[in-house]
Amino acid sequence: MGNTIMNNTIMGNTIMGNTIMGNTIMGNTIMGNTIMGNTIMGNTIMGYTIMGNTIMGNTIMGNTIMSSSSTELKHLGCWILEQDNIPAISSLEHNIGSDHLSDNYWERPDPVMACAKAASSLGYNVFAVSNRGYRQGGECFASCSAAKDFANYGERNAACSRTGTGGWKSMNVYSLDATIYLGCIKNKMTGYVIPDLEATHNALFGQPHRRKHSVEKCGAIARSRGYNVFGVTKGGRCLGSGDAYKLFTEHSNTAGPGKDCLYEKGSEHSISVHLTTGILEFPSKSSRRGRGRKQRLT
Repeated sequence: MGNTIMNNTIMGNTIMGNTIMGNTIMGNTIMGNTIMGNTIMGNTIMGYTIMGNTIMGNTIMGNTIMSSSSTELKHLGCWILEQDNIPAISSLEHNIGSDHLSDNYWERPDPVMACAKAASSLGYNVFAVSNRGYRQGGECFASCSAAKDFANYGERNAACSRTGTGGWKSMNVYSLDATIYLGCIKNKMTGYVIPDLEATHNALFGQPHRRKHSVEKCGAIARSRGYNVFGVTKGGRCLGSGDAYKLFTEHSNTAGPGKDCLYEKGSEHSISVHLTTGILEFPSKSSRRGRGRKQRLT
């Protein structure tokens, strides 16, 4: 408790039954560990890499996770920006609560990162960027209801630029949710261990196994409903509920081999379970060194 842990490599350990509280954890690499039955509360976790760990039955509460490789921007796809000049998500341009959008959006060298920082500073976990037909730049859109509203007017996959800055009446949508993969559990023979969310949001229609960015979309939608734990099954089907973590722990001893939850999207008879731990945070504009690189989407 109350320690500063910096620049360590933690590999191949079993960590069980600990209480980890009020620590600052910075610049660590955590690989190939089994972490079970711990309580992790009120920590600040910065700049870490988490790879190949098994994380089961832990309570993770009230942590701040910053600049981690598990908190990369998550692309939610390309969507129709507006109808009748009413945008699906409100514009953040000239918002007095953010210092990241003071320049003209069509001249912005890194509009995705600028919008991400603005949205994060206001506590919004979903944002969108649209260049409105300009060759560069991008207007920033975000709100507290963006996760519920981004799909209101439908998907528009071919209309967004490959730089991730939207297009004419189209927008690239992103999530700032920090997520941890909890593990794989077996599903029931009929129905689902965790309640089904399909067809309850405009982004959750169609064939789930063909859905692009299915894990990212499910996570953003689940979090917008106050669900910190969600599941993905059958290659893309979205599951979630307020008691999803309880259901996961009750079935965690049914976990199958990793191949049963390929690409963390579950399978016909298994569910990949994920935890959202907060939103990605950024340093203030005054402390930024240099500029980020534009993303190129595939």
